[in-house]
Amino acid sequence: MDNLTHTLLGVNLANAGLSRHFGNGTVLILAIASNLTDLDAVWSFMKGGDSFLDRRMLTHSLVGFPLLAVLAAFLFYRRYPHLSWKTLFGLCFLGM
Repeated sequence: MDNLTHTLLGVNLANAGLSRHFGNGTVLILAIASNLTDLDAVWSFMKGGDSFLDRRMLTHSLVGFPLLAVLAAFLFYRRYPHLSWKTLFGLCFLGM
């Protein structure tokens, strides 16, 4: 999927009722979280050469995926302190 599709999926998840339940910031959280798994593309671009072979490795793995959700929830917690850390982790995990 491309990043536009990732973003639209996150926005549609939020508009499916999650934004009414969790309130302010849900759309932005899910839109950003749905794109975070493609951070490995930035890394591959910066390394150059045959680094495209590393694509979809770490951030799409069973280890990297939850770690990225924890990091995103931590960063979003500073912006949206009215949401619990557990809720933010769940939204980030669902978005990814």
